[in-house]
Amino acid sequence: MEYQSWQLLTRQSGLAGLQSAVHDREQRARTIRSFQLALVPGLLQTEDYARAVLKQVGGSQSATEQAVHARLARQSVLNDSRKQFRVPDRGSRAAQSLGLMRHNEAASGEAPRTGGSPPHQDWNPTCHYRPTLWNSFVAYDRRAVHLETLTAELVLNEPGSVSAYVRTFDRLVRNALTGTTCRRFLASLLKTDR
Repeated sequence: MEYQSWQLLTRQSGLAGLQSAVHDREQRARTIRSFQLALVPGLLQTEDYARAVLKQVGGSQSATEQAVHARLARQSVLNDSRKQFRVPDRGSRAAQSLGLMRHNEAASGEAPRTGGSPPHQDWNPTCHYRPTLWNSFVAYDRRAVHLETLTAELVLNEPGSVSAYVRTFDRLVRNALTGTTCRRFLASLLKTDR
């Protein structure tokens, strides 16, 4: 396991350098599994959304713009037919959809947010897998998992740990909210977060 402080990483390579390092990992991987709790995954972010997210990190406007352009350049990996990019098709799509709905807020410079309200009243905990994940993560093939915390990135490469995250990701995909239930849940978040 490697522990990499965000503060040290940004000092060493800057925000754009961090995006380039992620791009290198994405280029080497054949399958990328991305679970994001509160934000649209970096590979799927629009320019304005990425700018609003990266602006929260701090730094100069020039450094933010360089990082935005580096993040958008990463999207070239999505055109590589030999690669699979997976997000829970239904799972964190709720948070991602909420993030996209709030795109205008993000573009105005306000930090993207998700609501902290309980799930919709139709939520049935026996039907839906509710993991105790508090951090976003990206699994690159079955070789490494990059776990993002508030203060650092942890790189897990021990096979048992990597397998646990891949299994969790697959469970999230299988047991995610869909259709009407998902729309009701999103609507409840929008109502209670205002």
